[in-house]
Amino acid sequence: MLSALEGGGTWYPREKIRSARKKLQGYNPAHVMLIDLRNGHERSQEFPVLKSILIGDKKINKRAQVTKNKSSQVTNYSFT
Repeated sequence: MLSALEGGGTWYPREKIRSARKKLQGYNPAHVMLIDLRNGHERSQEFPVLKSILIGDKKINKRAQVTKNKSSQVTNYSFT
C-alpha cells in the first residue's frame, strides 16, 4: 500500500474505488474488506483477531459458509 506522501494523498480514494469495484464484480465482500483491513492494520497486534471475526468460522458463521465468487483471485490479496 502506498503511504500518504507517495501517492500525494490520492491512494486512499483509489483503494476505496478498487474495493467497491471488486464488490460489484461479485467478489466476496468479507474478503475485500479483509484486504482493506490488511492494508491499514496488518502490523497491529489486533489484526489476527479482527481477521477471524471478519472471515468467520465455517462451523458456526453463515458468512464463512457462503460460496465465494472469484475467491481464488481475492485470496491472493491482489487487485490486478
